[in-house]
Amino acid sequence: MYTLIGDLVGSRRLVDRAGAQRRLSEVLASVNAEVALTQELEATIGDEFQGAAGDLATAVLAGLLVRLRLRPELDARCGYGSGEVTVHDADRRPLLQDGPGWWSARAAIDELGRRR
Repeated sequence: MYTLIGDLVGSRRLVDRAGAQRRLSEVLASVNAEVALTQELEATIGDEFQGAAGDLATAVLAGLLVRLRLRPELDARCGYGSGEVTVHDADRRPLLQDGPGWWSARAAIDELGRRR
């Protein structure tokens, strides 16, 4: 499983945070309609979203399309991971899940968020 965690860059400084969330939802829906993901992209909490694919190329394509479609008003950074994923509650949205696939994607996004 190749996981993707993304977040909106600079979202705390946005004047219209609700509008940004609406735009993100629209973009995620459009990418889900075009890219064959194992787990569709969905907003999770705050300014974050996640999804998963069966191969790295598909995960990266999904993240790239999100970034391109949000521009120029918004931007997102994406962290990618791989490994086992356990879904604890498939009926809940966002999914209640855990595992090394998500831990590695979280580590990647955290690294991108560090100030250099």
